Amino acid sequence: MHLQLVGQQLRQLTHLKSQQEAWVELQSSLLDVIPGQGVRLQRLQVEAGRIDLQGQAAHVPAMSLVAQMLAERWGTPLHLQSLETGGAATGASAFSFAWQGQWSALDLGPGPSRKGQP
Repeated sequence: MHLQLVGQQLRQLTHLKSQQEAWVELQSSLLDVIPGQGVRLQRLQVEAGRIDLQGQAAHVPAMSLVAQMLAERWGTPLHLQSLETGGAATGASAFSFAWQGQWSALDLGPGPSRKGQP
C-alpha cells in the first residue's frame, strides 16, 4: 500500500513539474516575442488545454507576425477568433484581436486526487 501511495505521489509530482515547465515556456515566449512588435497582450486564459489570448496591435502585419512566432515556438497554431478596429470615430488606429489555440502541455486536468484527505 505504501508503494502505491509513493507511486501516486510521484505521478502527481511529475505532472506538476511538466505543468511548471509549460508555464515557464509560455511566459518566456510571451516575453521574448511580444516586446518591440507593436503588440500588447491584454488577456490570457488557459482552460482544459486551450489557450486564449486577447490584445491590441498597431498594425495587422505585426499581429500576424507575433501569432506566427508564438505558434512556431509552441508547436501549435493560433487561430484568429476576432479582429476589430478602434474605429475612426474614436481616433484609434489600433486593432483588437483574439487568438485561440490548443496546447496539451497546459491541460490542467482534474488535478491531484483528494481521496482519503479531510
